[in-house]
Amino acid sequence: MRTYFMLLLLLILFIQGVEAQDIDHILMKKDIEVAETILEGLITPQAKSQALSIVSNGEVMVLDMDQPIPQNNLRLHSGKSNKMRSQYIKGFGVMIAIDIRDQVFNGFHLYNSKPFSDSTTVPTKGAVNMQSFIGDQTFESNIGLGKTSTLTKSIQGFKSDRNDIDKENLITYLLDYGPLISQMAPDDKLLVVLIENKDSGLAFNINDTHKVDNNVSAAITKSDLTDFSTGKINREEAITRIQFSSLGTTKIAQDLLVFASILERLYQIDLSANYYIQQKPSVQILPGFGVIYSINLFSSIRKNKGFYDFPTLNLKNITEKERDDKVVGLYPEFLNEITKQFTTYGKTIKSIAPNERVLLQLTMPSCNTCQMPGTVEISAKAKDLLAFGKGEMNLKQIMQKVVLEFI
Repeated sequence: MRTYFMLLLLLILFIQGVEAQDIDHILMKKDIEVAETILEGLITPQAKSQALSIVSNGEVMVLDMDQPIPQNNLRLHSGKSNKMRSQYIKGFGVMIAIDIRDQVFNGFHLYNSKPFSDSTTVPTKGAVNMQSFIGDQTFESNIGLGKTSTLTKSIQGFKSDRNDIDKENLITYLLDYGPLISQMAPDDKLLVVLIENKDSGLAFNINDTHKVDNNVSAAITKSDLTDFSTGKINREEAITRIQFSSLGTTKIAQDLLVFASILERLYQIDLSANYYIQQKPSVQILPGFGVIYSINLFSSIRKNKGFYDFPTLNLKNITEKERDDKVVGLYPEFLNEITKQFTTYGKTIKSIAPNERVLLQLTMPSCNTCQMPGTVEISAKAKDLLAFGKGEMNLKQIMQKVVLEFI
């Protein structure tokens, strides 16, 4: 069965001209794990930080996060939560996306503020002198309940300082540690994205909120890293070759949402002849990369006593072996079909930059005995999809621009 599957898969790739896998994924995974560890050390604020939060008795408590959290029904989470999503994407390079959102409940996290040796409690009734909370950082006046203008300006100041720190840390990582990732082609990029999307309310439980969306990225090519590490260019020149971008506060463009809806409809049970999906694909925009659609695929419904229904084939009460055989048998057909649909409908995406990519990240159906990848990634540059839509490329030519990766 495995030989049959691989021959069919290779035949599809040969006919379409789609690139095949040619890296050691185990080694790449190790390199990326090390990269994440380095970045976590750089991005995590080095100074002590405080957080404002609401306690059950209606008071505001300022905590030194290095001190034990008092157990008095304080609704507070740890201030640090760096979630990373890292991967190698053939035709692009290595992307590391870090979620740096604060986990403080209904409060605003203050970075690089003056440490407190003890916890401090102040009443929320009346005005609060914010200068006492943040040491050397000054505010124009006391903040009373319902007065948010001064605090909003101060939050913007914190964000500006944080962005400068993040930029310096990104430069340090890319130039000093980026070359540690092996197997990248000269044209591959190393991209780091910092994702922050937060609804920050005042700790005083005021209804007005200040929403901060801050997606910052930095990217550099492997060839530029090589030039720097070998001394062909100095640090100042290398910094000029780093591409910085930021989304700021933004909404997902309509064409990106429509494409997700198209995929959802194509792979509902009544239209699909192979696998199906149960919910709309998730959409993630990453500055410097493009857009990622994450899709979970299913093949069957488990019944009692280990039997399965395979709804797209209208099969009922089949055994696990019969189910697995169908999953494997449909795999090449599905791969061929979704790649063509990717190019047919992907040409409608116009809201991302020409050199940015559209990526489908497919989690394949569960199959315990199947010798097949668990994840398939399909991607292409937006400009190539648009060229196909304008008739500047035929089907064979656009297929040669599509990159498939099996993980």
